[in-house]
Amino acid sequence: LPNGDIVRQVLLGEKGVCEAVSSDALLIDMSTIHPLQTDALIRELQEKGISMRDAPVGRTSVNAIDGTLLILAGGT
Repeated sequence: LPNGDIVRQVLLGEKGVCEAVSSDALLIDMSTIHPLQTDALIRELQEKGISMRDAPVGRTSVNAIDGTLLILAGGT
């Protein structure tokens, strides 16, 4: 998704992901939104008992076609 506002709407908006998943769900965010927006989303989701990990995707569309994207995943 292209920006943090859209990611937030998809997750927390009306008929969003949070309305469809159980409270023990683990969401993986592969967008490239601003880190502060990611941190805010993680906090909001935690309040609902939902975990989220950040795993942004790097490189170019050529890498996507070649299957050589870089995914930066982490979490505890």
